[in-house]
Amino acid sequence: MRTIGLLACAKEKQAGLHNAGDLYQSHLFSLGKSYLARHCDTRFILSAKHGLLHPATEIENYDITLNSFSSRQRFEWAGSVWKDLEIIVKAQPVKVIILAGRNYREHLEVLLTEAGCCVEVPMAGLGIGQQLAWLKKQNSRTV
Repeated sequence: MRTIGLLACAKEKQAGLHNAGDLYQSHLFSLGKSYLARHCDTRFILSAKHGLLHPATEIENYDITLNSFSSRQRFEWAGSVWKDLEIIVKAQPVKVIILAGRNYREHLEVLLTEAGCCVEVPMAGLGIGQQLAWLKKQNSRTV
């Protein structure tokens, strides 16, 4: 079964135009990126502004977060992301690992599950400090 990783964007970004995988500068994003690189065949970034992003997609710095969206806006955002993911996940059985807060995954997780994907959210319910510790521990393990 193929594994797809979804990583939420981060507030801390470099100025200017960069590949999405290099734009976000938070420690949590960096650790999440490393974790998904070890555990997933394909990885994407969940961007509040751009939706589903391949890490090589060039984008400009922006200042938008789903945390300021209404529930309806987050639902519409998830629908847009789902349109991009649907083709990928319907081609064959897929496991999806989501490293994202509730606002980034709540509606998307439902859509993926309804499509028959095996969805894992390994850091669900953990605070930021606990997430950092979990990722550090996971990334220090040898494969």
